[in-house]
This record gives sequence, structure tokens and C-alpha cells, in this order.
Amino acid sequence: MSAPLLVVDGISRRFGGLQAVDRAAFEVEAGSITGLIGPNGAGKTTAFNLISGFLRSQGGWIAFDEQRIERRPAHAIARAGLVRTFQIPRILTRMSVLENPARSSARPCSPPVACAVANARPASRLTRCSS
Repeated sequence: MSAPLLVVDGISRRFGGLQAVDRAAFEVEAGSITGLIGPNGAGKTTAFNLISGFLRSQGGWIAFDEQRIERRPAHAIARAGLVRTFQIPRILTRMSVLENPARSSARPCSPPVACAVANARPASRLTRCSS
């Protein structure tokens, strides 16, 4: 069995008196499709910000592709292949769901970064949104 693609172990983040993420720990295996779910205010966005380097964790560690990344800046994490997209309140009609995160990567990827991070198999044909 191979090492997990992403390992999150004990990450935490506090904003003043609010503990947004409290010792979160999980692994994402290569070949899996993994979701992070919870109610509004549960810390999902903060966890993604910690993993992607937009915020610094106040505890724990994060490894992507067997490399520690919790102290790297966001651009270095993106170059390593772990990218994120931000919520945009409009439909992107010229790019597929997989093309969006792949385009945000600083380097060409094969399979697209969306597939590598989400660990989904690449589609043989990318479907575009239509309005």
C-alpha cells in the first residue's frame, strides 16, 4: 500500500477567542474521492486555507506527496501541485470543472491537478458547462 497523498495531523487555528480548527486530522489516499463536510462555521474553509498555505497552522503538520508543507508559502504549495480555487458566483462556460484548478497551477499537470488532488480518475472527455 502506498503512502497517502495528503496527511493532515493535528492542525489548529484560533482567531481571538474562536477556535476555528481544533486538532483536525485526516488522510486522503491516492485514487480516492474525499469530501470535507460540516455545518456553516465548522472550520472547513479555514482548514482549506491552512492546507493550501493561505493561513499558518498554530499546531500540527501537513504533508502532501510525502513532503511537509505546513510552513511553505501558498505559491510554493501550488507549485508542488496542491492548488485550490475560490468560489466564484458565476458559471465559467469556457472551462470544465477539471480545467479550472489545473489552470491555477503554476506548472502543467498530467493528469490535471484537480484529478491529482481529488484523486479522481481523469475523464476521457472534459464536459463544458453550457448556459
